[in-house]
Order: sequence, then C-alpha cells, then structure tokens
Amino acid sequence: MPLRSSYCISPFRYPRAIATALCLLPVLYGPYSFAAGEAREGNEPLAQSNYESWPGLIETINDQSRVHYWWVNGNETFSYSGTTQDLNRILKKFAQTDVPDLQVILLPGPARKVDFLETNATVDWDLHIVGGIVKGYIEHLHLEPAWDLAPTLTIYLSERIELSEIEIPENLKLLQLNDRREKYRQASRTEDAELKKAALYQWAELERSLHRDKEAAAEFVEQLHEIDLYIQKQKKRRASLN
Repeated sequence: MPLRSSYCISPFRYPRAIATALCLLPVLYGPYSFAAGEAREGNEPLAQSNYESWPGLIETINDQSRVHYWWVNGNETFSYSGTTQDLNRILKKFAQTDVPDLQVILLPGPARKVDFLETNATVDWDLHIVGGIVKGYIEHLHLEPAWDLAPTLTIYLSERIELSEIEIPENLKLLQLNDRREKYRQASRTEDAELKKAALYQWAELERSLHRDKEAAAEFVEQLHEIDLYIQKQKKRRASLN
C-alpha cells in the first residue's frame, strides 16, 4: 500500500479516537508513545491507491456527504451527514464493493457528534474498515471474533433518516444492536486473555456510545423496536425473492 501523509497524534490529547489502535499494539507502542495517524474534515477525495484491498469501496469513501475521516495504523472511520436520499445513494455504492460479508448496522439515534480535532459535525452514518498494522495484529493474536474485518456501515436513526424509506441492497448483511451485543458476548466467553480484553473493550465502547438520559430512554426503546420490525420485514422480503 502506498504511503500516505500522516502526523503524530498524542494518545493523551485524543484518547477515544485512537484508544483501540493503541490498546491492540502494546508491543509497538509503549504507554508514553505516539501513534501514526491522520484526520481530515470535509470531503476532499482520498486516493484510490490506498484502498486497493477493497475494490470499488472508494466510491463510497469519497461520497459528497462525507464530513470527516480518521486513520490510525490502518483502523479507519469515515463519517457522513445527510438525508435518507443521501444514505440510499451511499448504500447502492457500498453494495458494489467487491469484497464478501459487507455489513450494515442500524442503531438508535440521535446522530452522533464528531469530537475529534476541532470538528463538531453531525454524523448520520459511519463507514469503518480495518487494514494495515491493526489488521495484522488482530490476525496475529486471533482477535477476529471481537472485530469487524469486513467493511461495516453503521446508520444512526437521526431526525433526518426515515427508517421506512431506507433501501438496503440484497447483498448487504443487516444487523442491529442485539447482534452487536451478542457478538461481543460470545467473543468474551474465552480463556484467551487478549481476545477477552478486546471483546470487553469493544462491548464497553458500544454501550458508552448508546448512553441516554432518562428523558431520551423511551425514544431509544421505541427506536429499537422499530429497527427490529424493519429488519424482520426485510428478512421476509428477501426470503420471498429467493
């Protein structure tokens, strides 16, 4: 993979953004080390040559709705803001990526805020991929059960996203919150200390991101129910087509 421009990011200044990469690289990064990383605001096109492991994914990555991205040692997240129409355009592009096991995760809203660098953008969906050093380390320690090595698109049901109008292409695996919890629960049931640590960390980060105050709890539960009904409907529709 060609080299890209990068700079050093302090783990003390931006702990959440790079915590995953650092906790998985104890051999390469000591407690007072810096991680090689890069972050950009806006939607300036990124080089296709950096994403040859995911043929076709660059069309999704460089969609006009992107507002931010960050990369740390191959662990990358691309963040987007838009309407249901924008999301459906992204989903069509994403489905054309020529790799197996593409995933879409539906989670309750509201849209999240990017707190990395000076950005305060609203994010309606994220694209996450893993490559480079992080992927190699995951495979070396057999941590795959705690990670998503396939490209994964996570959608947050904000006020701009109408669930009933989301169009999910047939080749995309559709998941919800309980699927994520079960993934980490199963991965944590191991005698492998490194795998257990990774699974529990991922699980804790998921739950932290879903924290709601009492006033928002009822809406959160309602959205979970709506997502479940939507997924069940999609499963029935797909079954009828096969």
